[in-house]
Amino acid sequence: MKKIVGIIAALALASAVFADAPVVEWGTPTFSGNATFGWKADFDKETHGMYNTTEGKFGIQWSTKGSTSSAHTKDLWGELAIEGAEAKNDAANAALTLASATKVEVKTAKIHFIDSDDSFFLHLDILKPSFKVGGIAGALATDTEKSFAGVDITDAKGLAVDTPNGFTLKFGVPVISFDVAFGDNGADATPAYGAYDGADAPVATATTKSVKYYSFKVATTIKPVDGLEIGAGIAMSTTKNKDKLALAATVKYTYTIDGELAILPAVSFSAYDMKNQQLGASLLFKWGASGKEPGFLALKPANMSIGNKCTSGASVYFTKTLDAKDEATGKAKDDGEFGFAVYDNTLLSLVGEDAGNLNMAAKFTAKTAAFGKGVLAFAVAYDNTFMKDGDLPIGFTAKFSFGMDLDKDAAANAKGNTAMAYSIGLTQKTLIENTELHITYTGSQSEIVGADNAKKGAIDIGCKISL
Repeated sequence: MKKIVGIIAALALASAVFADAPVVEWGTPTFSGNATFGWKADFDKETHGMYNTTEGKFGIQWSTKGSTSSAHTKDLWGELAIEGAEAKNDAANAALTLASATKVEVKTAKIHFIDSDDSFFLHLDILKPSFKVGGIAGALATDTEKSFAGVDITDAKGLAVDTPNGFTLKFGVPVISFDVAFGDNGADATPAYGAYDGADAPVATATTKSVKYYSFKVATTIKPVDGLEIGAGIAMSTTKNKDKLALAATVKYTYTIDGELAILPAVSFSAYDMKNQQLGASLLFKWGASGKEPGFLALKPANMSIGNKCTSGASVYFTKTLDAKDEATGKAKDDGEFGFAVYDNTLLSLVGEDAGNLNMAAKFTAKTAAFGKGVLAFAVAYDNTFMKDGDLPIGFTAKFSFGMDLDKDAAANAKGNTAMAYSIGLTQKTLIENTELHITYTGSQSEIVGADNAKKGAIDIGCKISL
């Protein structure tokens, strides 16, 4: 009985949560800079000349991101965590002005009724609830991940229903947990389009009292085995779309074979009123580390470039609106998209550490309705240090990127069909203390097919003193 009374009292005083003072973390002031001198010749523009650049930086920053939640001595307690936006100052070739935090946010506000790491838990989250269900990110080889969007409850105009006020009840055990959200349009609030006059449609000029409406969400997450996560959820609102549900289901799994060798599948489904049914799936076969930054040369347009967050492996993804229709004819259409990618930075490690670093990647993306007219991209980057044990080690880099839009293969539409970039460079960092010497040739042939097919590139020779 005392526990029930305590729960009722906690609900009544949910906003009266006492927190420890935020802990302010000061970062170490930083001071850095560099000066560069060089000579550059652009063979395409037929220009050449010397250049001088300088950069000086002084940085001060502080943060309250280390704030802790409320101290407590009882099993029944309210948790409040406050986080201040990081304030930092980086003055580069400019006057120093001290920045300050522009925003302080309550990140956590919940009542702990029952707490346990290995058995049942029950929490009440009193922050504004979310009524979005679904949403997942599938792992890829060359773009880190593919986001498959969830779905939110929407109104007749495709806007999120305005029920910002409410709570979320979270409970479960480690294997299965639930989020139950409930919200309304606030105390003495008017609907998004004005008050109702009793008819079906809202009237902005009506003077009758406002109409109360509510939103609901039930979502669950199941983790039956290590690496497997299954999610499902439904949401609805009592507005005019009260009979229409937003629903979603996701599955994500990481199956580790040995060390870095793993298989990562992901599947996502979402729909609103069983329309606009979105299906997404991805599969990554991984044999190396994630989050590698190969530094490939970028191309234009951007869809021909390989991203700078890669995972050694091969991946495929697929997305499709299952009930897609042509707006003009009302007939079904195929809006599916397919993508394949592969990346590797482990090949030369089999030769030995003196072989250098070789990063290679390729990807192909296309609409399933026109599979042979997609975008193909390829990139390679190599770097090594020669004579590394001597007094004058030489750094060497070579990069090449190529892209082709197969939808522009006709002669009349050849412009922008292909893009290519390449570079080769040498650096020396020990001959002069604190100074890097460099010579780099960068080429560009943005249109292999077309009139502009004779790019000559540019050469850059110079030095850089850094602090």
